[in-house]
Amino acid sequence: MKIITLGVFRNKIIIWLSLVSVIMLGCIIGIIIPTKNTLTSLKNQIITQNNQSAQQTEQLQNTIVTQKHATNINKALTQLQNSFVSTSNPLDFINRVETMAKTNNVILDLTVDNQAASNTNSSEMVVLNITITGELTNCLTFVNELLRDPTYINITNLTITPANSLDSNTAVIVNLKALSYWQ
Repeated sequence: MKIITLGVFRNKIIIWLSLVSVIMLGCIIGIIIPTKNTLTSLKNQIITQNNQSAQQTEQLQNTIVTQKHATNINKALTQLQNSFVSTSNPLDFINRVETMAKTNNVILDLTVDNQAASNTNSSEMVVLNITITGELTNCLTFVNELLRDPTYINITNLTITPANSLDSNTAVIVNLKALSYWQ
């Protein structure tokens, strides 16, 4: 049997420790440092993508808000467009007014005076002369419905006089002059 002396044993331990240290240093240099650099690079890419994502989210939210505003503007424009009487189909407006008169059980006389119109940017202000005859409450309901119609109507003169009728003491004649825009 060989007896290992303490000096030789110590030298072997130092050699083994040196060898292990070199291997560990190689692992640190060859594996851990590149991995750390890769992880740092990935972390920076994640931070950049998070920033880009936040910017895109903000842009998306701004786009959504802009689309909502555009929708509201389109609704307002539609309402504005509906406030004009279409010159291509004025009978639609006249039929609506006649239907209101029939619904409220009043006699309607409607004349459109476009000779008194003033041209402004392809739309025409038209004077409406409306005379209705019927019970006071029916006439007032008709006028209220006329004002609630989506078509712009500005009543400039309204006169209510009693009707000369033997049928009813509450019959009236309502004369009104109104302005409307036709386009």
